[in-house]
Amino acid sequence: MDTKIHPKYFFFTLLILSGALAFFLYKPFLNVLILSASLSLVFSPVYKWLNSKMSWQNGWLASTFTILLFILILCIPLFFLGKSLFKETTSLYNSLTSTYDSNEILENLEMQISKFSPSGIDIDLKRRIADFISSISDNLGSFFNSTLNTVFSFFLMILSMFYFLKDGERWKKAIIFLSPLPDKYDDKIIGRLKRAVNGIIFGYLFIGFAQGALLGFGLFIFGVENAVLFGLIASIASLVPVFGTGLVAIPVILFLFASGDSSAAIGFLIWSGIVVGTSDEILRPFVIGHHLNIPPILILFSVLGGLSMFGPLGFLIGPLIISLLHALVSIYKEDGKVVKFD
Repeated sequence: MDTKIHPKYFFFTLLILSGALAFFLYKPFLNVLILSASLSLVFSPVYKWLNSKMSWQNGWLASTFTILLFILILCIPLFFLGKSLFKETTSLYNSLTSTYDSNEILENLEMQISKFSPSGIDIDLKRRIADFISSISDNLGSFFNSTLNTVFSFFLMILSMFYFLKDGERWKKAIIFLSPLPDKYDDKIIGRLKRAVNGIIFGYLFIGFAQGALLGFGLFIFGVENAVLFGLIASIASLVPVFGTGLVAIPVILFLFASGDSSAAIGFLIWSGIVVGTSDEILRPFVIGHHLNIPPILILFSVLGGLSMFGPLGFLIGPLIISLLHALVSIYKEDGKVVKFD
């Protein structure tokens, strides 16, 4: 009696086990890989054009120049805008401290906020600031560690983008070859995901510009200096999950309260909270849904669900999952609700 395991079963068992192990190996870096692959798709037209001029270098030179262009267009402006935000925030603080000392600023700020707070609520800014500073000092090690992780993740993202640009087309052909689906369905799915990535990223850039313009207009209305610069910084800050334009709005609101201009502070608080804050939820489903050809309400819930499940990168992963599902459903419907694989 032959008790030898059939080679096919052994092979697929080994394949599944190695695939599962590979997944757990790459799991800590999935966010980096997804983000770098998405950015590579956005910059792929630039890479293809450069590669047509430098084809003799087997793609590595075109990929290098594309990465340098990415850093020049996105990363360096982010650095200078962050520097400008720090400079302007310091300038706001100095303009206050030139008139009041730090205790007077806190007392004035506490008094102005107390006017609009329900009775019985204890503000006590000094104690809260002390608690905040204590919390920072207690978590300084983890903060430093997270900063190093961010730098390391950025380096991995740049390195991954290089290889996605250089070898992406070859990897795409390998996936199509290995897929059991007919090639036309593979091409349709990949094409739909490409459009989704471009739609999501360019959609968020458009929304960021719109939010920055709205915030800058609000700053201009309420008489805050350098409204255009703050609006530009807010456009970039809007891409930061959770905090968003609050990185710009909150310091300005506190400054207006501390300087005694409580009416402008309340007005700008309402403007930034209602007009700027809700513009994201209103624009996002329509702008991204238009590119994906998916109802806006489904896009809204896919983004919220993605953020809940996957964290900050869920804004990209959520709509991609829905886009993949939409592509599969359309393939299923293509042959009269019965897909006929050749």
